[in-house]
Amino acid sequence: MSGSSHIKPHLRYLSGSGDRLGHAVVERAVERAAGSADSAPLPVGPSHHVVVVHTGRSASLRWTDDGTARRERFHDGEVLVNPAGWASRPRWQDDVELLLLAMDPAWLEKLSAEDGVRGRFELAPRFHFADPLLKMLVERLVAEFDAPGTPDALYAESLVQAAAAVVMRISGGVGRTEVREGGLSPRRLAEALDFIHANLASRVGLEELAAVAGVSASHFTRAFRASM
Repeated sequence: MSGSSHIKPHLRYLSGSGDRLGHAVVERAVERAAGSADSAPLPVGPSHHVVVVHTGRSASLRWTDDGTARRERFHDGEVLVNPAGWASRPRWQDDVELLLLAMDPAWLEKLSAEDGVRGRFELAPRFHFADPLLKMLVERLVAEFDAPGTPDALYAESLVQAAAAVVMRISGGVGRTEVREGGLSPRRLAEALDFIHANLASRVGLEELAAVAGVSASHFTRAFRASM
C-alpha cells in the first residue's frame, strides 16, 4: 500500500505502524529526488524527533545545518537524527528508500526524567553517522509491521524503548545536567549489548535481554534506559 507518509507528508509511504505505537511512528517510505517530487519538504521542522535510516544504493543528500549548506554521500545503513522543529530542508540527488522512526518529544522528555536526568531535555541534530545498533532496532521495528499478522505490541514497544535510549545517548544532552541512577552495572550492560550485537540476525525479545542482565523485564526497561 502506498500513500503519504504520516511522518513527512512529502514522502511516498510504503508501510508502517500508523498510530498503533501511540508515542511513536515507524515507516518505510520513498523520498523522491529534488525537483522530481510531487510536493516539496515543508519549510518548518517536523513536529516529532525523527530518526532516518538510509537503505539501498548510495545517494548524495544536500541540507542546511543552522543556515549552513551541507552535502554528504549516504551509504546503506547510515543515519540522521532530525530533532523536532529543526528545518533541515533535505534534497536527495536520487530517489531513496528510507526507514523512519518518529518519537513524541514530550514522551522522550518523560523518559529522560524517569531516568533521573534533571533539567530540560533537548535533542541535538546529527546528520551523517553510522550506528549499527540503532540501525538494527529501526529495521526490526519496520519488519514487525511489514510482517503478515498482528504485530507483537510488547516486542515493538521494547524496540522503541531501546531505540529511544540510543538516540538519547548519541544526540541528547543539550541544556541539561545529567544525574543517572538505577542503571545496570557496567558488566550487566556490556553483557546485554554483546547479546544484542551477537544476535543481530535474529529476533531478540525483552524477556531474553532481561534474562541476560539477570533482572525482571520491567526493571530491565528502566535500567537499560538509565544506563544508556
